[in-house]
Amino acid sequence: MPDEFYKNLIKHMLDFDFQGRDNLKTQFAHMTVVHDVDNNQDGSGVRKISVAGGDPAIVDSRQPIELESRDADGITIAALLFVDDGKLHLIDIYKLDGSPIKKMPEPNSFKLTYWEKLDDSTQVRKVT
Repeated sequence: MPDEFYKNLIKHMLDFDFQGRDNLKTQFAHMTVVHDVDNNQDGSGVRKISVAGGDPAIVDSRQPIELESRDADGITIAALLFVDDGKLHLIDIYKLDGSPIKKMPEPNSFKLTYWEKLDDSTQVRKVT
């Protein structure tokens, strides 16, 4: 997948509201997708991000946002954004069953994924 796909997906991630997002949006203007850490021909894998400007973001966790979409076969594709020391760091895209991605969805088709706590021992995965 071309770098433009990953940039558009990260930009879409930053459209959702979460702690630290505003500083990450500022960093996005100074961001480049540097290289593949773990690259697969289908577009899945981990891409390293380099940031040359913007203030560090204070986020709830190292992985502050997760989105998901569906492959052509209906299996979920997850996209996770990672932050390290307050800076955009990695984007990880993978298919939940580990099989190759048949057709990568468009960035704006990915939906927000979050966990809702039902009680002390139960969480439910939700998609907006």
